[in-house]
Order: sequence, then structure tokens, then C-alpha cells
Amino acid sequence: MNHTGIVNGCTNCHTKDKPTNHTGTRATNCETCHNTTSFSGAKMNHTGIVNGCTNCHTKDKPTNHTGTRATNCETCHNTTSFSGAKMNHTGIVNGCTNCHTKDKPTNHTGSRAINCENCHNTTSFSGAKMNHTGIINGCVSCHTKDKPTNHTGTRATNCESCHNTTSFGNAKMNHTGITSGCASCHTKDKPTSHIGTNTANCENCHNTTSFGNARMNHTGIVSGCATCHNGKFAEGKEGDHPTTAADCSQCHNTRTFDK
Repeated sequence: MNHTGIVNGCTNCHTKDKPTNHTGTRATNCETCHNTTSFSGAKMNHTGIVNGCTNCHTKDKPTNHTGTRATNCETCHNTTSFSGAKMNHTGIVNGCTNCHTKDKPTNHTGSRAINCENCHNTTSFSGAKMNHTGIINGCVSCHTKDKPTNHTGTRATNCESCHNTTSFGNAKMNHTGITSGCASCHTKDKPTSHIGTNTANCENCHNTTSFGNARMNHTGIVSGCATCHNGKFAEGKEGDHPTTAADCSQCHNTRTFDK
């Protein structure tokens, strides 16, 4: 075929000559990049093209590309070179996840739905620090993974019950006014070798300011001694005690077991 003078309409004859892995769409005219004397070394002249890259480059954005695949190429790249592309974040103060859809690691502090700009700035992600000024509750809204499994109390207890927003170290619960319900938080603090039953309320023997030297107040207790005094948790019947199934209270009082 003599192609002299033919400058367009290549696909009128060459209907099957564009390979399936060709850059750009199959509908793009051949003469946009090629000449009629040689197809090798074809190069698109991008002069004056500043947008609409995806009109031709429909397959050139890799699946692991930063940001969404729908983001326009020209947002970060220029038309002469794709290498070294850098997004100009000047003036961008929010909406990071519109592009950075895959950049928050699964082990990131806080939920993946938290906006990046809450802690990070647009020039550097390193050294990011959340400003907790004015935040006095709702810690678990972000710190969803930060309470260890061996933490005192239930995992559902609000952080601010014991901690402040500037430091988690040396957190101390203010027990003022708390006179009951200790086990609501202290679910793991009673050892299996504890004197008395494991189901007994802490406040039966302890106060909320100190667990040391706790002593049971037996006032008003006139029966059921063996519930605690069974020889395992507390002193019980001695080996030389007369054989009997009778309750301790039938012979002893709750102030002293001595005769």
C-alpha cells in the first residue's frame, strides 16, 4: 500500500492492528501518535495538554496507586514525565482521605474513619501528635485499641474515669463517695486464693481508699459462718473440734471464736 498523502483514517483499513494492551483507548485515532511511514518510535506530542489524561491513559494507573483511581492524573503529574510526581498540598487542610484511601495502616491508633488532619498536617505525617486540649471525654472514639486486655476494670469503662488527656501514666481513680459496686470495675482483682467467697462484695471487708489490713465487720452476722470460715479461705474448724455438722453460730459468736 502506498501511504503517501494519507494522514488520517488509518482505522478504515487497519481495523485489527491495535493490540489489546495498547496505551490509551482502542478508539483513539492512530495518527494521534503515529505517522504513516513508521509505527515504531511513535510518541504523543503532549504540548498544550494539561488535563484529560485518562481520555487516553485508561489503563496506566496501577491498582496500588496512592489515592483513588478516579483522581485525575494531572493533579500530581505533568505531561512530560510521570516519574517524581509530587502532590502540591498547599492550602489543603482537610479531606485527605479523598485521595489517601489506602494510606492508613490497619494497626493505626484510633479508628480508620478518623480524619487524617485531626493529628497530621499536609507537609509531614511523621511526628504527628493529637492536640487533646479541651477533650475531657469520649476517648474511646479514637483510642479503640489502646486499652490492654490485662487492664484493671472492664474494657468498657471510659478512659477518663481514671486518666486525663495529657498523660496516661500514674492514672489514679478517685474513689471518693464510692461505697459499693467495686466489682463493676475490679473484675479481675480478687485472687482465687482470696479469704471468703469469690462472689462476696469487696466493700464487705475493704474500703475504697485502701485494701491493706482489710477486716470483716461481723456486726449483725449471726449465722452462715462456714460460708467463709471453711478452712480454705479463712480459719475453720480445727482438727480436734468435736465432730458436728452444726453451724458455728450455735456455739460461737461473731466477735470471737474463743469459748
